[in-house]
Amino acid sequence: MEEFPSKVTLQSLVTVSPLAVSLNGTKANLLSYDQLTVENLLFGMMLPSGNDAAQMLGIFFGEIILTSDRWKNAQRVSAATQFPNIYN
Repeated sequence: MEEFPSKVTLQSLVTVSPLAVSLNGTKANLLSYDQLTVENLLFGMMLPSGNDAAQMLGIFFGEIILTSDRWKNAQRVSAATQFPNIYN
């Protein structure tokens, strides 16, 4: 299980998920398993073609939320599928 930082900064590293890379639509052409900073992904989201960067940040922060104290006793689930269901 991946350990998430207790504090996220703009310089925190995010490993790009194959799920974000496989996203349909316009992309910033991220590569699976590359490591980018949160700041670089935010810049990627500002591009007209940054859907994959936005998806990756959603996965990253969703997994942090789902593995926080609120979810400590819950079964680990995929943030990509459960995060929208929980917060909508």
